Amino acid sequence: NVKGLILKKVKWYVNEILKYFDKAGYDVQIFLLNSAKMGVPQARERAFFICRRKDLKLPKITLDFNEKPIVYGEFKDNKFKPLKKSTQIYKYWTLRRPNDTSLSDAIFRETGKKKRFNEKYIKENKVCGTMISKGNTLRFDVPGMISDKDIITIQTFPQDYDFCGQNVQYVCGMSVPPIMMKKIAEQIHLQIFKNMG
Repeated sequence: NVKGLILKKVKWYVNEILKYFDKAGYDVQIFLLNSAKMGVPQARERAFFICRRKDLKLPKITLDFNEKPIVYGEFKDNKFKPLKKSTQIYKYWTLRRPNDTSLSDAIFRETGKKKRFNEKYIKENKVCGTMISKGNTLRFDVPGMISDKDIITIQTFPQDYDFCGQNVQYVCGMSVPPIMMKKIAEQIHLQIFKNMG
């Protein structure tokens, strides 16, 4: 069972992290948070290790976010990167069905092969899936990929952020959404540091 092996390895890895933090003098809390519940227009689950120095006797914190999800239709850019009609991506895009989540669904129906999972669809009435560093996020409503403006909005970077010539999707896909980090930092401040002398 591949999933079981992965979970076993992850559990071992987490236990190793906890062991080393304990040796270094830290208590640790682990939170599995979804950015879609934190004001980010993207479903992105990430594990966060919140560490407190034992000698400071700091209180444990609670991280429980439940903000209203932001669906793509609330902010989508009118511009998009059109698909070339001569490409395989365009061909399979035209074969999409309402329940499809990626290009791979149409490919599987046509060829019986499972591939191109990173060619995800984004729908107006849904929260965007995790922004990835490679692959394409395809608009379901029009034959094209989402714009850089959409990518930046989905990842919660400022629109005027300087990507220093790097690929916007790559940088955003490799990053934790800034709003997600802000919400965590606010709670740490409110629950621990605000009342310190």
